[in-house]
Amino acid sequence: MSTCRNILAASFLLQSVACRPDPARDARLYRQVLADPSVDGPRCAKVQDLALRGDCIAFLAGQRDVDGDLSADDLCGGAPKGMWRDECWFVSAEAARRGRHRKEAAAMCLRAGQFINDCGQHMWQSEVRVLVMPRRRGVIGPTFEELLPRAQAVYARWAPLLEEGTDMAVRFWRRFYQNGFERAGWIDLGRCEGLPDDHRARCIDAGVKLMWARIDLELRPAGVDPCALHQGVGPIAKRLRVVPEPALDEGLIAWQHKRCAVPISAVRP
Repeated sequence: MSTCRNILAASFLLQSVACRPDPARDARLYRQVLADPSVDGPRCAKVQDLALRGDCIAFLAGQRDVDGDLSADDLCGGAPKGMWRDECWFVSAEAARRGRHRKEAAAMCLRAGQFINDCGQHMWQSEVRVLVMPRRRGVIGPTFEELLPRAQAVYARWAPLLEEGTDMAVRFWRRFYQNGFERAGWIDLGRCEGLPDDHRARCIDAGVKLMWARIDLELRPAGVDPCALHQGVGPIAKRLRVVPEPALDEGLIAWQHKRCAVPISAVRP
């Protein structure tokens, strides 16, 4: 019995040594794939370090020919479960989108797990940006009201593929209006006037959420404590590039209730 145990222990030790990652070998295999992305997935599968293997497969996914012999199922199925497999589907979707395979790209996004919503956004965001971002410096762009029919056409192209399963219904319109505010530089909720009621509400919400992002990214690093503001956005309007509006004052209060240790009112009577 003792001899059998010794044999089993020795066998287990040999297997553990054989399966132990070899950094030099892994690096060599990875460099080979980077140098020649035309190689197939099995070379990445030989990389023992899970993170490096996942990155290797994700790299190949971005190079994959949608009409080639290597399917996304075969490639992503070899990625470690979790983040790296989700990343593989995300990158595969982007490659399919670049190749104008709209349906295939959307279907891949729906398999991207933790990245499903970001993946969905990557499918339509370039079309939204083309609508609102400047093509020439100094050119005044169209109003939200003028752009809305074209944005609705983009939404109609992608909604049947992504509306169910991703947060497209909310994210699409938020990004559309935020891109418009970013194009102008200033958040002016007056630009929401003239829109249908449902879109006016989306436009205002987008402006408030963009202001929140600027509070996080610009005020705090500049040494301004947003939790100590009591007179609405007026004193910080220039720094945040916002046109003071009651809706933005209310948005600041909402931010404070979410982020400050002791909820306070941003506007004192």
